[in-house]
Amino acid sequence: KTADPGWKYGKRASETNKATVECNFCKKVTNGGIVRHKQHLIGTCRDVSRCEQCPDAVREEMKKYVDVKKEQKRQALLQADVTNTSDDKDEDMKEGEATE
Repeated sequence: KTADPGWKYGKRASETNKATVECNFCKKVTNGGIVRHKQHLIGTCRDVSRCEQCPDAVREEMKKYVDVKKEQKRQALLQADVTNTSDDKDEDMKEGEATE
């Protein structure tokens, strides 16, 4: 498994609290792990302050990474739904045969 690219722009702020990440650009510490840190870099989440010192290229890199991950997750969920739907049809047929 590859390391999240968000770690190139932040580091753990605490050895005891693994969810705190310090921004390499503005030194702000976010609490919520690497996901929250990427939201800080991208600056589109209303619950997280935007890093004003983050270069546009980094902001774009993080946004693309998050978008690709979201799409992969959506595809995986769709695939799981298709698999579950076909399993359900098999179950329905067996139940239908048993009740006739």
